[in-house]
Amino acid sequence: HHGRGGGHHHGWGRGGGHHRHHHHDHHDHGERSGERQHHQQHRSGTDEILEQYMSSSDDDLNQFLVLVKGAVEQEKQNRTHRRQHRRAMMRNNADHHHHHHDGENNKRRENCPYGGGCHGGGGGGDCPRRVSLTEGILEGEFGDSLVLYLVNNPEMVTKLVPVIEALLNHFASFPWPVCGTVNRVLCGLMESAEKRSEEAEKEVLLLVGQQIGNIAVGIWQHHPNLNYNAACINALLGNHEQALQHLEHAFNAGYHNWEHVHHDADLDGLRSLASFQELVESAINKQTQPNDDQQEQEKEQEHNSSNNNSSSDDP
Repeated sequence: HHGRGGGHHHGWGRGGGHHRHHHHDHHDHGERSGERQHHQQHRSGTDEILEQYMSSSDDDLNQFLVLVKGAVEQEKQNRTHRRQHRRAMMRNNADHHHHHHDGENNKRRENCPYGGGCHGGGGGGDCPRRVSLTEGILEGEFGDSLVLYLVNNPEMVTKLVPVIEALLNHFASFPWPVCGTVNRVLCGLMESAEKRSEEAEKEVLLLVGQQIGNIAVGIWQHHPNLNYNAACINALLGNHEQALQHLEHAFNAGYHNWEHVHHDADLDGLRSLASFQELVESAINKQTQPNDDQQEQEKEQEHNSSNNNSSSDDP
């Protein structure tokens, strides 16, 4: 699944792909080109911010950011190799489109540099799947080093806050497509935490996600999926009050994937709370029932229509 929250406004959350709106669909090519150029300028600024903190007097923070930078670069190379492999397998599959038989398929599996399983253009088995950059980093060769560093140096989570704030505030005036990127980071942290067997490792990944989520929703208060995923992370950490606040903001901002809300395991820690049940019920009622103004307008329209019909029947 693309993510945890339902896919509103580039927010590929942990479940569903509900109402995946592409903001740029409403702009012409020229405007999109301008947005991409603007985004590229902002991205170049992130390197300057990271370099600034990497040269700080805090050796621990410096060392950790160097690890992060190395992990990101390694995962980018891995992504390029995986993409090239998928394309090669797709070409191979196209070349043999009329010759699919067991022998040929077995040959492709044997030649797969990722351990086999390639069939039908790069899917199935152990062939590399598409993962988010965050998941790839945390599951790659650098992943364990980063997580263990955080576990052994828990104060690093707090030290990262000004770095996260600087990076997200750098993009504050340019939410597209940054909100979707932040959402994928939150989802990647939750997915990776879910796969960890050590509770300390799970917790530290969620704590980093909590910091990112809290800062992000402070900047983009009206983004439904950011609020929803921030609610999920806080619920997983047992911060029920904060989770409910984020969830209420998500509903008010337009998050209405009720089926996902009812079945999302990330929210299981909230389900026994009367406040959670009341919040969800109230949000559903608000969405499904017309408000008082709409009802008054409908009554007025019916009244006017009735008067018009009566007058037309008069001699």
